[in-house]
Amino acid sequence: MAASNSPGSRWADGCVAAGIALLGGALLGLLALPTALLLRGIPRKPGRRLLCLVPAGFEAILTKGVGSLISEREEAGFWDGVETLYFPSEQNRRTRWSPVQTIRTLRPIARFLKGAGWTACHHTLNGLRLAVWGLSRSLSIRREVTVIRGQDPFPMGLLAAWLAGLTGVRWGVSLHGDPDLSRRLDDRETARWGRSRRLAETAQRWVLRRAEAVWVVRPSLTEWVTRRGADRDRIAVLPHGVDLSFWKTPETDAVRFRKEAGLSGKPLLLFIGRLEKVNYPEDFLRIAAEVKRSHPDLQAVVIGDGSQRRALEAAAGRLGLSDSVRWLGFLPRESLRLWRAASDVQICLMGGFSLLEAAAAGKPVVAYDLAWHRELIRDGATGRLIPEGAIAAAAQAVCRLLEQPEGAQAMGEAAQAAVRDHYDWPIASERRQAAYQRLIGV
Repeated sequence: MAASNSPGSRWADGCVAAGIALLGGALLGLLALPTALLLRGIPRKPGRRLLCLVPAGFEAILTKGVGSLISEREEAGFWDGVETLYFPSEQNRRTRWSPVQTIRTLRPIARFLKGAGWTACHHTLNGLRLAVWGLSRSLSIRREVTVIRGQDPFPMGLLAAWLAGLTGVRWGVSLHGDPDLSRRLDDRETARWGRSRRLAETAQRWVLRRAEAVWVVRPSLTEWVTRRGADRDRIAVLPHGVDLSFWKTPETDAVRFRKEAGLSGKPLLLFIGRLEKVNYPEDFLRIAAEVKRSHPDLQAVVIGDGSQRRALEAAAGRLGLSDSVRWLGFLPRESLRLWRAASDVQICLMGGFSLLEAAAAGKPVVAYDLAWHRELIRDGATGRLIPEGAIAAAAQAVCRLLEQPEGAQAMGEAAQAAVRDHYDWPIASERRQAAYQRLIGV
């Protein structure tokens, strides 16, 4: 049963998906009302426990080397227990991450439908799967959970609202990036939302209007959620925290690492991130090619992987960078620390958590003037901000940093100080704990 991309096939896909949603929704509604009434009389266990719903595969999170974000949810003892659901993941399993946190992963069902072109049916069935999972867990959620947090308004914010309606547990939704920008830059996001974008945007607005709390990781997202109906009084800015002590690396360690890597005396340009269009990896290569004209011994290191890897390797060859680029794939966090410390300039054209880590490492950063970057990078002071797509300007900024090492060092230290003052882990955790306390009335 294959569906083409023609208007007729999309219409058929949408009609079948609507039928599945209506039938499944009706059955869930019949079960939900008596369940909610029965659960209201169930007493809660003492203590504070968080249920976090994440729209990503657990395996992908580990591969990207951002496991610190998982531990961040525990808030250094604020929660007595944390359970995090990752969907869609590669398998169904329950794992003990730490004495406090449990990881639960769910596989999507009916994958063959997506492969055959029945995308709307695939997403609808998996939405119902999440709703059924929530219904099956409603008793334990009622008894044990204090706060439900859905990451992104749709679909996990919608699931959080469903669970809160069933159980009476307090809930909120968090936003970690600009969805509009992601869809503009990432083909995979466009494909993911393409056939159901209007429905998704309607769901986003519904969730944001009703959420008891809306948490955004940076001030620039406040306006985005407000335009979609979020109550300003319920919005809190809760940035990610960075363990600054981890990223501070003695210069002697950096020098030794460069020597062991065969990079002594060579300018080192660093890129860390997924090799997807949203991170501008091809622009990184074009910048490196421009810089190499005046610094022929330049070494460009790419850490990360993704769907663009093969195309980027071919592009590096066309740009004359075959002997200048090292493709290292994803690396452990300790290796990232050493590579950041050893670099001369870090290129983070589009970054979220990666930009924070780059600044925390104390080496100068060149970024595009996009999204939230101005909240951390002050051009010429804590890094360089370049207009999107301005390859020549970015290359010129890199060359100046390479040719003025004292100024580059001062810029890196200023960025590290900005992280210390606003994003160091204890500061960020204190803000999040205060937001949770407001929600649960402590």
